[in-house]
Amino acid sequence: MATRATQTRIVDAAVELFNEHGTAAVSLNRIAEHCLISKGNLHYHFQSKQEIIRCIFQRALDEMDAGWYRDHLAPTLEHMAEMFVRQLQLIIRYRFFYRELANLLRADRVLRVRYATNRERRLKAIEQFSARCRRAA
Repeated sequence: MATRATQTRIVDAAVELFNEHGTAAVSLNRIAEHCLISKGNLHYHFQSKQEIIRCIFQRALDEMDAGWYRDHLAPTLEHMAEMFVRQLQLIIRYRFFYRELANLLRADRVLRVRYATNRERRLKAIEQFSARCRRAA
């Protein structure tokens, strides 16, 4: 249990610091200091800053998916507006990722592949949702 809580603290701290200062300006030491843990403890959970960024990306995807799979049940324009608002909230919550997207993807092939795969999956889902909206209208 403590392990999961520590991982969550690390990721939360990283999001906060990355949003405020950018990923290049934030070191693993700074994240550890912000969490009040040792660098060794941070390395026990995450081997690199890139691993933390990947974890943050997965968290954002999980949040997106949690809302999306409720959304497909109600293909209306009102529901589409709610989806849009939730997406904007995610962009604000993880603004460093969107701000630095090109550089983050350029620097990490694994993240680039995961991002592209998710993007394709999301575009197909949006097309299907739009088609259901048109049929429901």
